[in-house]
Order: sequence, then C-alpha cells, then structure tokens
Amino acid sequence: MAGFSVSGQYLVEAENKFEHWLKDRSYLSLIAALDMFFYRFPRHNMALLRAGTQVSRYKHCAVLDAISRLCRETGLKRFELFQWIFFRRAADELPVIHKGGQELFEGHSYAPYISDLGLSRRSPFSATANPFLHYWCNAASTLLGSSKSAKSIIPCDVDFSGATVNAMVLAYATEVRPGKSRLIFFTSQAEAKRCSERLLESKSTPRGHGEMPNAFEAAQWYQYLSEKSFIIDREISRSTDMALRDCCKEDSAVPADDRRCPRILGESKSQSTSRVPVRMVCSASGIEADRSRETISPWDLLSITEQAGPDYLINTETTDVDNLPDRTGLFALLVCIYRLLVARCLGGRRDYIQRLRDDNLKRILRTFRCSSQYLERAEREFGHWIRDRSYLSLVAALDMFLNRFGHHDMAVLRAGSHVSRYKHCAVLDDIARLCKATGLKPSELFQWVFLERAAEELNVIFAKGQELFQEQSYAPYLSDLGLSRRSPYSATANPSIHYWCNAAASLMGITQSQKARITHDGDLSGATVSAMVFAYASMKCRLRCRILPKSDILVREMVAEGNAPRDTGQMPEAFEAAQWYQYLTEKSFVVDPEISKYCLSKLRADVRDGSVGAKLAELIPK
Repeated sequence: MAGFSVSGQYLVEAENKFEHWLKDRSYLSLIAALDMFFYRFPRHNMALLRAGTQVSRYKHCAVLDAISRLCRETGLKRFELFQWIFFRRAADELPVIHKGGQELFEGHSYAPYISDLGLSRRSPFSATANPFLHYWCNAASTLLGSSKSAKSIIPCDVDFSGATVNAMVLAYATEVRPGKSRLIFFTSQAEAKRCSERLLESKSTPRGHGEMPNAFEAAQWYQYLSEKSFIIDREISRSTDMALRDCCKEDSAVPADDRRCPRILGESKSQSTSRVPVRMVCSASGIEADRSRETISPWDLLSITEQAGPDYLINTETTDVDNLPDRTGLFALLVCIYRLLVARCLGGRRDYIQRLRDDNLKRILRTFRCSSQYLERAEREFGHWIRDRSYLSLVAALDMFLNRFGHHDMAVLRAGSHVSRYKHCAVLDDIARLCKATGLKPSELFQWVFLERAAEELNVIFAKGQELFQEQSYAPYLSDLGLSRRSPYSATANPSIHYWCNAAASLMGITQSQKARITHDGDLSGATVSAMVFAYASMKCRLRCRILPKSDILVREMVAEGNAPRDTGQMPEAFEAAQWYQYLTEKSFVVDPEISKYCLSKLRADVRDGSVGAKLAELIPK
C-alpha cells in the first residue's frame, strides 16, 4: 500500500475486524466492478490494484480453472479435450457448463463475476456442482506433473474409480503420444514435414484386438479400453505409480483423512481392476435400477439378500477332493450345468444333449481348468436347480453383463448362459426367423396375417412400453428373473402366431421351423391357408426378380403389371397383402392346386409327430 501513501496497520487485524464484509453484497459488487474495469483498462494509473481484486474474476469457478490447466498440460483445445471424457457423470456435467449464452469467455461480460455480483445463488461452475469433471481434470493434470492440481481439494466422497481410469489413460496417452518430444527440436521445415508424415503413418497403422493404439486419438483409446473391459494395462499402471510418487515427494506426511487429488487417485486406482465402467440404465415392467455409479459388476444388476443355508458334507469316498474346481472353474461349471438343464427342459433329444456336452461344454471347462466329470451326472444330481430362483437369477445377471461387455475375459461363458436371454420367448424367435427369410420388417410381415386370433396375439406381443428390444433392459430375462409368472411371448401364450410363422417358414424350406412343436390342439386350417398363400406369393415375387434382368424399363413394366386390373379369382402378380387377401376372399379361402403343389414340394418326410411339418402334411390338400 506504500504506492498509495496508506498505512499498513489496517491489515494487521483485518481478518478479525472486517471478516463480515465478505457477506456484504455491496462490498463484493464494488470489488467485482473495480476488477472488471481494470481488466478492461490494464494501463490505468490504478491498475496495480488488480493484485488484490483479481480473485473476484472466476471466483467459485474451480472447474473452469481445472479445464484451462489441463488444456495447457495436454496442448489440446477445449473441444478436443472433451473427446477424452469416457464416463457418463462428467459428460452430464459438461452441457451445464458449456451451454449457449453463458458469455463466460467474453472479455467484456459480467459472467466471470457471477459470484460477487450475485448473478446466481450458487455457482454452476464450482467444484461442488461438478465433482466428477473437477476430479477428472485435476487427476489428469496431477499425473502430468501439475503441482497445483495435486494440491486441489476433492469436495465430496464418491466413487471416482471410473474417472481415475479415464484420467490415467489420458495422462499416459499424452506422455507417450508419437512425436511429443521431437516436435520441440525441429531445425528445418523439411524435418517438420518428415515428422508430420511419420505421425500420419502412425495414425493409419492397424492394430490387433486389445493392442494399445499408436495414435493420440480419443476414439481409438476408448475402443481399446472397451476391448480390455476397462481394465488398466500394467504399463499404464506403472506410469501412474511413478507420477504419484513424484507429486507426493513434498507431501509425504499427509493425514489419513486428506482429500487432496493424489490421495484419491491412489485409493481409486486399486479399485479400477475389479469392476467395469459402464453407461447403462436398466429397467423393465416398472422396475428401475439405480446406476448412478460409473462401475458395474454382474451382481449390481440384482438386489441380493444373503441367507444362511445348510452345511453340505462332501463324501470323500466318491469325490476327488484334490481335483475340486477353483472359484473361476466353479463359476464356469454352474453355467455349463445350466445349459444342459435348459436343453433337457426344452425337449432336446439325448443325442443332441450328448453332442452339446462333449463338443461344447467340456471344451469350455477345460479352458477354466475344471474337470468335466460333474457334467456326466448333471441332469440327475442338479436337475432341481432349474427351479431355484436364485440360481436362475444368477445366470441371467451374468448373461446380461456379458451381453453388454462382449470383450470381457469370461465372455466365453455366454455359450452356456445365452439361452437365458429371451428364454420362453419362442414367438419372438419365430418372427425374427421369418423376417430374415423374407427380408420384410415386422410391420410389413404382419400385413399377411389374415387371422383375427393371430392379430389379437400380435397386439399383446408388441404393446408399447415392453422394452423387449432394448439391449440394456431386464425384459429379455423376464423368465429367469421372475418378472412375470407366465411369459407373454411363449408359444403356449401365442399358439396361432407361433404356428403361422413356423408354417410359412417351413414352406420356404427352413428345416428348423418344420421341426418346431405345436402347442395348440385347435383348428389350424385357417392359419395353414394364410401361411401357404404367403409362402407362395413370396416365392413367386423372388423368382421373377431373380430371373428378369434389372433395368428401369423392365422394373416399370413389372410395377405396371402388378397394379393392372385383374379378373375375379385370378392370382395377383404383385407381392401385396391386400391383393392376395382379396383373391382369397374371391376364392372363398379355397387354395389353388398350383399353390398346394408348391407347398407339398417343400415338406420333408422325416418330421416327427406333433411338429409343424407333420401338421402341414396333414392339412395341405393333396
């Protein structure tokens, strides 16, 4: 204050005497206006006062400071930096910070003084309002050597393991990115050009599955993390340990309750190898799952209640105690037993179950170093497991997890658990198979259903809000999770549409559909006629498109021929459901011999009784 001829005695007890000024809005506004003025006119005679007022600018905006610091450490612009955010919570905080109309980075705006001017009751740019983004920026800056970030205080105690993985990868990729060091020592434009060419070659170099990228590109590193199930590589972990040791040398005696960034980094780093960061919200039939954390394991998908069970004694005379599976092998064994039990419940023949056991499941157990002797007596000793809700829920949660993370180390177990997905949903499989065979969408396919009962079943199957085809929903596991007492998508609940889909597919030559079992003893003649006409019309249209050469003239002729008027009872030329329904009405739903002849030619002779193929052979006119 000597420059202004003012005594410094007022500063001696300023904290005690004038502390209440920090709650005075007029005083804070005065300081903010003064700093805003000097920021605009830095050559003013009193601009020296900014040494005291500058903290008013971006006060309580710690996140903006953290972002700017990380941009300097990485050499990235803001929009480039934000591409490296791989977890949802920080991504959710970004739109609030960078939404339109904020004027944050305009030199002549009031926005940087939002706190002291009272423009907002709570700063939307504070560390408390944006804990994940604040932590991620400071964690990455700490690993890149920023001492200021290492001293930053973490405002809340939450799970930062996902943000830690993200920060570790960004810091490592920044340190080892191609050309980082040699860009500083260019001696000529020619050398700079050769270096840029080498960088471009590095970007375009293919890499193997699970191999680290050789380019500093966020998309490639995110794909790499996905392939590794977000498990940190040892090389990255060692680099993080070295960075933490360097930044903690000066603060080796920090207290145990310290909330500074290096302490949180060290704690959450050890958690990053056991769980998987995820962006998913699971719900079905009114059940909502809380997925506020950034990591997830299969058991996070369930509400688990532990109960004491009976102590089972091992018969050492019949059990090879020394050859018992380890925990991972036991897990694989539970899944393989489930696959065998489901095959038996679905009516699988003994030779099929034997092939499944010998060719597939035993191979999986060998991968996990587990003896396959338990599979030999699985149906007899473990058959009651198929009625145990806890066991079924365990398998469903595991399959849901592995379906989402297909590159997980244990993803091979889906060979046993995948039948839990859409279990007792045979009609959905029937519809998908027929759509694939015809190339039609479900909405186009159902125009060919000329049965009132089948149409009513379709209304139930495709009712709104079912979440059936959402990848991250519980709905596909409604049977094993017990979400419904009876599956509304089973063949038993939808006998007409089940038979119609399999009958039409059978008449197109699909063997699997001919072997499907019939679950309805009622009259199926109407469904048979509808399936015959659909199969014949589909064949006729495909045959014409295959034989005739493609040209604009012929296509226009075919369209005109299909839309041309026809005589009563004459077969339509176009593949349109409305025309074929009108044709059937004119014929009183009596099938033309030409259609019957075609359909009979598609049937196999070696079909078992009670199958769709056997029923078609019985109902199609000879």
